Amino acid sequence: MIATANSYGLSSQKGAALIVSMVMLLVITAIGVAVMSGSHLELLMSNNSQLQSSSYLNAEYVLKEGESTLPSPPPTPASSNSLTPDPRNIVNWTNNAITPAPTPVTLGGGVIGSYAIEHLGYNVYSTPNPGNYKDSTSACTPSDTCVDVYRIWAYGTDAKGAKTLLQKTVVLSNDVSLNQASNTVEMP
Repeated sequence: MIATANSYGLSSQKGAALIVSMVMLLVITAIGVAVMSGSHLELLMSNNSQLQSSSYLNAEYVLKEGESTLPSPPPTPASSNSLTPDPRNIVNWTNNAITPAPTPVTLGGGVIGSYAIEHLGYNVYSTPNPGNYKDSTSACTPSDTCVDVYRIWAYGTDAKGAKTLLQKTVVLSNDVSLNQASNTVEMP
């Protein structure tokens, strides 16, 4: 009679163990898939951050290249120029619509961006009386203080297509104490 009870108890337990183990396997699989998809999303986010950082560094390099082309001391009066269409719109850079045409910058054999320079103005002040504005059409003489203002636009990109647009305003003068550059501004 004991043998019959054991045999009856074993046969009734075989299906329940299989169902419980399948449910546990399903739960563990669902947790694994959720963790893997979260890791994939984190990988995509870090890759995007790296691309944006790369395009920002390229734009900073392009900005420095543009700044190095500015004349020092300021030249004789030059007419002010504005970039058209609006250089704050990054689409105008990607469509090559900016005039005058931006100067491309290469690094390591590839183009990493371009810069364009706006001449915002030229002023001549009499040095003996610094508050005495002469005019913006006079040539700069050694006894004058001449001030020239430029805005440099830099468009940087990377191999995957991330884009960054920077702007910097630079004031140049034959009086070195007046030379200054504003902070670099990242355009949205």
